[in-house]
Amino acid sequence: MQNKLKRLKERIERIINNKDVTLEEKRKYFNNWVIENNYFEDMDIVELQKFINVMATWYTLRYPSEVLESDSMPSTKIDRLLTNQNEYLDFVLKGPVNKRNMVLVRDDVDRDILLTMKVDENLKVVCVVENNTNLDKTMFLNKNLKEIVNILRENNIVLYDEKTPFNILEVIKEYEKQEYFKKSLLNTIMGEVISRDLKYGALRGMKFAKEFNLDLTEPLRYGISTDDDINRKLIKEYLEVSSNQDVECYLDYLKYQYMGVAVSKIPRVNLRDVIRKYQEEDTFLEKEEVRNLARSLKK
Repeated sequence: MQNKLKRLKERIERIINNKDVTLEEKRKYFNNWVIENNYFEDMDIVELQKFINVMATWYTLRYPSEVLESDSMPSTKIDRLLTNQNEYLDFVLKGPVNKRNMVLVRDDVDRDILLTMKVDENLKVVCVVENNTNLDKTMFLNKNLKEIVNILRENNIVLYDEKTPFNILEVIKEYEKQEYFKKSLLNTIMGEVISRDLKYGALRGMKFAKEFNLDLTEPLRYGISTDDDINRKLIKEYLEVSSNQDVECYLDYLKYQYMGVAVSKIPRVNLRDVIRKYQEEDTFLEKEEVRNLARSLKK
């Protein structure tokens, strides 16, 4: 039992540190997190998996190979079809929402209400309804709840931290949980998009990452291959929005995964070296073109 727990802990640490971990392991880790955290009492894990598959299918249809080859615009008809899918879509597109717009701050000693505030969906204070502190209420307006907590603690106010409705600390925890869920859900969908196509999966994954503001190195890490044409397209997409070239990538990750090779045995390459190789090739070709032009002019 202890050995099993040790292996599980090591696997989780690899996932957290993003080292030697497969896309499938990341998906399983997300599924386990949803189940263990009882996330959304009415959530059906099977329905959630269906939604992940629907989103991955949508992106495959939205960016078919001919669109990726020609750099043309994706079909808007596919977008309209997806909008009627299910309850998770609004959450993915709009992000975490604070359902309780009223927030309470209680004193830890006698549990008296010190502050009653209204907040927007991003936890920013829009109105101070009740203020029983010795602080001016303007100090709280337009501040995020985390900032409010810091202000109160700096003024030696100890907060009541039991799990009660509208408690400021609980509202923050709930919101952060939603944020983590959304980010993990989108990353899981991106991993599914990448895994579905040996040739174009990573390129679709990069477009997905750009659209939903995810980690752009992920499609590179799992998508760099021995296909120079696809690599160039993938790197071009990446460099349009990022200048970081210090990214360690698996080489032909999907091919080796299909062959059953352990992720730790897959060869790796640094993005900087791949870019340098293509730059040297392009310089060589440019020089060859100049030489050929010079030869043709001499004739």
